[in-house]
Amino acid sequence: MWQSHFFTFSTAIGFLLAWYLGIRQENHLANRLLAIWIFLLSVDSLFISLIYHEVFYEYPHIVGVTTFFPILYGPLFYLYARSLTQTRRLTVADALHFFPFLTAFFLTINTFFLFNEDDKIRLMENLIHHVNVPWNYEWGFFLVTTVSPLYVLWAIYLLFIYRRELNNQLSTIGESTLNWLWVMSFLNVVIWLTVIGNKWSTYSENDFLHSWFHHAPYIGTAIFMYCTAYFSLKQPQVFQVSFDKSDSRPLTDKEKYGVNRLPEKLQDSILTDIQELIEQQQLFLDPQLSLAKLADVSHVSTHQLSQVINDQLSLNFYDFINQYRINFVKSEFKRSPEEGILAVALRSGFNSKSTFNSAFKKFTGVTPSQYRKQQ
Repeated sequence: MWQSHFFTFSTAIGFLLAWYLGIRQENHLANRLLAIWIFLLSVDSLFISLIYHEVFYEYPHIVGVTTFFPILYGPLFYLYARSLTQTRRLTVADALHFFPFLTAFFLTINTFFLFNEDDKIRLMENLIHHVNVPWNYEWGFFLVTTVSPLYVLWAIYLLFIYRRELNNQLSTIGESTLNWLWVMSFLNVVIWLTVIGNKWSTYSENDFLHSWFHHAPYIGTAIFMYCTAYFSLKQPQVFQVSFDKSDSRPLTDKEKYGVNRLPEKLQDSILTDIQELIEQQQLFLDPQLSLAKLADVSHVSTHQLSQVINDQLSLNFYDFINQYRINFVKSEFKRSPEEGILAVALRSGFNSKSTFNSAFKKFTGVTPSQYRKQQ
């Protein structure tokens, strides 16, 4: 049966990936969490393979060992995304994220200690065919189809916040956007939709629909595991953001600055000094220019600098610096009309063609090529 070979292969690759991620030094905490997650997925895949081989008839005591592992996947994905995007460390309070799994475990603990071999075999057959499923397992499956999907949505919410904070703190985002994690989040959502579909397909008399939904979550999870590991291994150390609030929610201007809001005249003065400094020293030509770097050379705190840019110009730091770069590019187009567009962009502080094209069109309304033709 191809399914058994597929899951056997998935198990072997998964254990190897978990070991490799566990010894990597880049994004240390994130890779440790991912290693744990992939290890659990691999154990789950191993038990699925054993089920396809009907090994539980010979060793019925393995029944139910990994049934509720999927409840752990959502919290682990959330903590993984958080560890990649924030400076927060794991705390004892984070153990609460795994409370739903413990709930499901204790609801079904009787199958591990009270059921004899025949009862466990009967239970596994009932679970496979979705007939006469005990109430405690029904509640456990309810947690599977609700807890982890909600955590995945929470992780996506963190990515939205992360992108906003990057715009407030960096002038060049590049690989820090974690676009691959956005893709993985989307795939995660799709997989959990198939898990939910698998649950509801048990009430359908369509055998094809039931068979498809039965296999899709497991195959999708295996593919998802490989893709996540691949992108994670390629991902360099990423920029992590700090938040003023430990709950990671977006902050309003009032929460950000509160009673520390600078007077209007002082903001005007700081903005004038900052603009003169940027123009005179052409600081915008540095692709690695960040809010922290500019605050350091201007002797203004990052808090005050961010407030001035937000309040006086209604811009985030990313757009504030890119305005200077685009103006510099336009002047270079006039001064060196024969020079290649990409060469000018790289000299102007941009580190990629796509980032430059996006910024140029945002501020001018046309592409760089169209702008040159208009000159």
